[in-house]
Amino acid sequence: MEQLQTVETGWGPASESALLIDLLTCNDPTDRPNDRNPLALVNAYKHRLHALRREYVNARVQTLDHEEQLAESRLHIARLEAHIHHLETTLEDMRSTRVWRAAVMCNRWRRTLSQCLRRICG
Repeated sequence: MEQLQTVETGWGPASESALLIDLLTCNDPTDRPNDRNPLALVNAYKHRLHALRREYVNARVQTLDHEEQLAESRLHIARLEAHIHHLETTLEDMRSTRVWRAAVMCNRWRRTLSQCLRRICG
């Protein structure tokens, strides 16, 4: 930025200013070839530089937001997986009890009896 201010104010060596102006005109495809006003080139470069900085900051903020959302999502997934594991363990514990087995057996007998009654009555 110091070199740009030097070119802008005209207080620096002419050769250095000329090199910087050449650099700016070579790297910028949007500048017109007939536009040799050093102040206009410097101002255009400053505006591009400021726009790039703003774009970088916005992209960085968006990246941080996405990383935070990803971390929250991973935490939520981990909690859900732990809850699923707990429910699966509870279900296995229930299935292993005598009461569960008796309930399953009663349910089978009820279905069998219901089917028999439908055949007889229906």
